[in-house]
Amino acid sequence: MYLNAAALGDVPIIRQSLEETNEISLNVNCVDYMGRSALHLAVDSESMEAVELLLDRINFECIEESLLHAISKGATKIVKVSLKMPLPGHCWMVIGESMESRLLDKITTVTRKHFPMH
Repeated sequence: MYLNAAALGDVPIIRQSLEETNEISLNVNCVDYMGRSALHLAVDSESMEAVELLLDRINFECIEESLLHAISKGATKIVKVSLKMPLPGHCWMVIGESMESRLLDKITTVTRKHFPMH
């Protein structure tokens, strides 16, 4: 239900699922059979509100993958919002210089691929 709600951009259901994570053991970082996180699916639905809601709750790897997905699909508004959002506190523990440079390398590669400067 949680991933389906993200795919549809159904913010009330996403919010309800996130609020009930203590009552039910919902893994907010779960993925579907294709490896897509709730944030990835929310990017596909182009629901800015769903993206903002999920950015605050999921792990850095999901944020990284979804940001690259948004860049590759040309969702510039979502990319801008994602880059301006402060990372959740738990993300700061995993970000080091090597991870920052890895993310920058990926962003550069995806950007060059989808937005050539010819």
